[in-house]
Amino acid sequence: MHNPWGYLAEHHPTVRVHWTRLPGQLRGFTDGLHIWMDDRLTQVQRRVTLCHETIHIERGIICDDPHEERYVDQLTARRLISTGQLVDALRWHRHPSLPGLADALWVEPGTVRCRLDTMSTDEQAQIEAELGDIAC
Repeated sequence: MHNPWGYLAEHHPTVRVHWTRLPGQLRGFTDGLHIWMDDRLTQVQRRVTLCHETIHIERGIICDDPHEERYVDQLTARRLISTGQLVDALRWHRHPSLPGLADALWVEPGTVRCRLDTMSTDEQAQIEAELGDIAC
């Protein structure tokens, strides 16, 4: 399972995380050197937000562009949910729901939905081959 805290420390040791109250629904943002995160986030929200902001830093694209945000959401979902982890979660949930899968994968339902919606045909085939009649 991807650990965004360990990943940040290993790959971007000079980036500092600051906890504060952010306005509205804003969970986090970065300027490339710092990440600010809302101090009211749950642990799962912190995990997803930190991964998301780290990917912004890696891409070097720090802007409020809806297309970029969707792409970073896709990269975040892919980094946090491997195909193998998705197979395991589906195996344990015979009647999968987004909230149930999200709990099993330690992400938010929207992250699961993004991962499922953007799977490659190879990933879909791998899941079908490993799980047989369990559909996602």
